[in-house]
Amino acid sequence: MTVPGTRILVLANDTKIHEAFDALLGGYGIAALSADRLGDAQQISATSQVDAVVLQAGFSGSFPGLHFVKWLRSRAQYRKTPVAVMIKEGELQDHEVAAAEGMGARVFRYPAELAAILEHLANIIEERLAA
Repeated sequence: MTVPGTRILVLANDTKIHEAFDALLGGYGIAALSADRLGDAQQISATSQVDAVVLQAGFSGSFPGLHFVKWLRSRAQYRKTPVAVMIKEGELQDHEVAAAEGMGARVFRYPAELAAILEHLANIIEERLAA
């Protein structure tokens, strides 16, 4: 990922996920904005520019992050913002995956597809910047 100045919101309740993304994204000059609650994620998105979102699917026992994706998509500036949903095996039911994908989010297995998450976000951000 080579888009310095990019800001990626990481919404997760696992400090190891935040630490991993902070270190990984920081190495590329990308700011990782951390939130562990939906309200915090909304506040960050409302008060600063977010170029992409990484969301831990089961961060509070189910998929309340879907509410955040709906909220995000309701804002004009975030209708096309890339959202990567990270799941563990069996963490989401098929209808939850379909709902996330229906709102333009991509679902990835974590940690197995970490590289794919970063590649997906980088490609979309670079396309948006080139447009």
